[in-house]
Amino acid sequence: MPLVILAGPRAGFGSLQGLIEVARLNPGKLNLASVGIGSTQHFAAELLFHAAGIKLVHVPYKGTPNAVAATVSNETQLLVETLGPAVGQIKGQALQALAVTSATRFPGLPEVPTAAEAGLPGYDVTTWYALVFPAKTPAAIVERTRAALRTALAREDVRKLMLKAAFLLSESTPAELAAHMKSEIARWGAVREKAGIK
Repeated sequence: MPLVILAGPRAGFGSLQGLIEVARLNPGKLNLASVGIGSTQHFAAELLFHAAGIKLVHVPYKGTPNAVAATVSNETQLLVETLGPAVGQIKGQALQALAVTSATRFPGLPEVPTAAEAGLPGYDVTTWYALVFPAKTPAAIVERTRAALRTALAREDVRKLMLKAAFLLSESTPAELAAHMKSEIARWGAVREKAGIK
């Protein structure tokens, strides 16, 4: 699931580049809402700050509704959130989508650019889900489950439901998933260290 970089209706950034320009001119004067310290959304925002050379004040809230309300009211000016819960706010124009964080545009919001298209080359963040088994599960069971899952996810009605919930479907082998997990641990460990997240 992609995340989305959101601005409140009164923030006045207009675009991701607009946000970056305002933040560079006003270091430490803009606020970022998140659903909590150490959340995917918080880490994605810290990576954004590093990539753009900006710093906002991180204000953690208890859950998405509170973080959204703070950004709508201009208590905070920016919110990085998973796309699923944010689509309604974007379509209802309560929040402005500056960019999605995935490598490609989200089909449900084709007018919203990717962060890379909006001026942050290489910025690619998604929250992902995987089906895992205990380490010594027989390979035949793993493969039979993968085949059943592949069949289910190929159904048009399932694909439509997943897209409506803002999921982008992809498949990997157990070895590819293991490599991805190892890469993600290293990537986000480096972000945690740079940002001083405890």
